[in-house]
Amino acid sequence: MSPLVLPDAALHVADGEGHMSILTRLAGRMLDELTARVEPRFSTSPDPRSGGANVMAIAWAADELRLIGAAEELVIATRRADGTPRRGVPIWVVCVSGQIYVRTWYRRDSGWFGHAVDSRRARIRVPGLESEVTVEDVGAGRGVAGRRGGGGDEAELRAGVDAAYLAKYGRYGETSVAKMVSDDAAATTLRLIAVSGTGTGPAG
Repeated sequence: MSPLVLPDAALHVADGEGHMSILTRLAGRMLDELTARVEPRFSTSPDPRSGGANVMAIAWAADELRLIGAAEELVIATRRADGTPRRGVPIWVVCVSGQIYVRTWYRRDSGWFGHAVDSRRARIRVPGLESEVTVEDVGAGRGVAGRRGGGGDEAELRAGVDAAYLAKYGRYGETSVAKMVSDDAAATTLRLIAVSGTGTGPAG
């Protein structure tokens, strides 16, 4: 299978509605291609709140993906050491191949990102849906953080998540969205995995 590559030139488009519209359409086509080529994979994940025991990852339902994909922002509340949730923080979110991904601008031990990587558990909320999730760090020390143009599954994931951010948030302009598809941002890519028996359902 040939690698899916997001052209570097696409990140340097001049500001303007016409250029950003072209960029958004390009990213959308690449995202559609990746979705058709890559099947989602699921596994068990360690639950730090239960002494390292595994929790069962479950597939996101189509209506859940629709709600999350349509949301402008996702509110994520990470877990403290005692299991209680912190205050929710609104962040950008994208769907790729039936899975949910979030990023920040750069890796750090503080803020929502540091807390999410540390606890590996969070509760997320978008209009119409609230769910407990496990957090999988797919950016650190992996090809996802590498430069565009490489081969392998990690490079395809990088390209797919980049394309999703460009397609969904490209209307905010090159300056804003380029920060979310940089090498530093790619190194922060987190996959949010729904887990069984944690109250996934409509938000109250």
